[in-house]
Amino acid sequence: MFNKLNRTIEVTKEFEPEVEVTKGYQAECLQGDYGNVIDPQYPNELCPPHLRISKLIVTLKSHEFSKYYQRIFHRLSPTSTIVLFTYGLGSYEELMRDYYSFDEASRPNIIIALNSHHAYKKAKFGSQFKLIHSGFGEIDLGIVPRRFDEIKEKELNINSQSLEDNNEDLDEISLPNEKMDNKTEESKTITAATEADDDDNKGSEIEVDTLKSVIRSFSRIPELNARCVKYVNLINRKLENLALNAVIDPLTSIYSIRNGALLFNKVAEQTMRPICEETSIVIRKHREYLGMKPSNRFAPERLIDAVFQICIKTRHYESVMLQDVKKNFLTDIDYLNGYIVKLGKFYDIPTPINKFLIDMVKIRHNLQTNPKVLDELLK
Repeated sequence: MFNKLNRTIEVTKEFEPEVEVTKGYQAECLQGDYGNVIDPQYPNELCPPHLRISKLIVTLKSHEFSKYYQRIFHRLSPTSTIVLFTYGLGSYEELMRDYYSFDEASRPNIIIALNSHHAYKKAKFGSQFKLIHSGFGEIDLGIVPRRFDEIKEKELNINSQSLEDNNEDLDEISLPNEKMDNKTEESKTITAATEADDDDNKGSEIEVDTLKSVIRSFSRIPELNARCVKYVNLINRKLENLALNAVIDPLTSIYSIRNGALLFNKVAEQTMRPICEETSIVIRKHREYLGMKPSNRFAPERLIDAVFQICIKTRHYESVMLQDVKKNFLTDIDYLNGYIVKLGKFYDIPTPINKFLIDMVKIRHNLQTNPKVLDELLK
C-alpha cells in the first residue's frame, strides 16, 4: 500500500487547513504472513551488505513485534539501532530472550521511546498514511545500557539492569496515547532504513555513529519535541504509565466505555482501588530491585488520583485497548497487566486482580471473534 501511494505521508494539524505532504521515503515495507523468516540463500551466513538494516523504528502493537521481527532479525547487527515505540513493557525482554539469548554483545543498540503525541487516521479505510496530528506532546528516548556480564534466563525475562539511584521524580504525568492510530491488518508494517551512511565501512565506529545519528534525526524535527533522557528516568516514566494504563485500558474495554465514564463512579472507584493497591506493591518492589529510590508516586492513593486526572483530560477518548476490542483485534493486555503479573511471579507477590482483568479482556475478545463459544456456553 505504501509503495502504491508513491511512499507519501500526509499530516494535517487538527483545526488547521494546511496539509504537510512528504514523499520519497527510502523504505521497505514488510506485509502479509510471517513465513520465510530467513532468506533461504543465507541460512547460516552473515546478511549480505545490500540487505543490512542500520536503523529500525518499530511502531507495531507489542504483541505483533516479535512475530514480524522474525523476518528481519538476521539483517541487523550490534551496530544497528532499534527504536521501540511499543505500548506497555516487555518487548525489550522478549527481544533479548527470543533472538539474542540475553547476550548483550550480540544485540543491536536499543532505544526505548515514550510518546505522548496524539494522532489518528483521516478516515477509517484506505488512509493509513493520511494522519491528523491532534495533540502535541513529546517523545522521550532512553538508550538501553549494555551489560556484558552474564544475564541468566531465570530472571523471568525482566530487565535486570543495575540502575543508578540518581533518578528524579517527574512532576508531569504523561498522557497515554488514547488516539494513536490503530494499525489495520493491511497496514501492519515494519519500516526499515537500509544502510546508506557514508561510514558503512568504518568497522566498530558504525555503532556509535548509528546510535548518535538516530538521536540527532529525532532532535532535528521540532514538531516531535524529542529529547534523550537517562534510561533510569525513562523506565520510571514507563512504569508509571504502565500502572495507570493497567487500570484504564482493561476497565474501559470490559465495560465498553470511554475514559470519562470512570469518573465520579462509585462502582468504578471501588474497582480501581484494589487494582492500584495490588499494582503498587508489585511496582514498588520492582523499583527497589532496580535500585531506584522509594517514591510516593507509586502509592495507591496517588495512582488513583493520577488515573482520575488522565480520565478528566481524555474523558471523550476511547482507550487504545477498547479501540482494539471493538475492531476484534488482539490487545496488548499481556504487556500491561500481564507484565505486572510476571513481575509478581518473580517477586512471589500474588496478583489475582490483574490476572482476572487479563482473563476478562481475553474472554471478551474470544466471544466476539468466535460466537460459537457463546453458543456452547448457553447450551
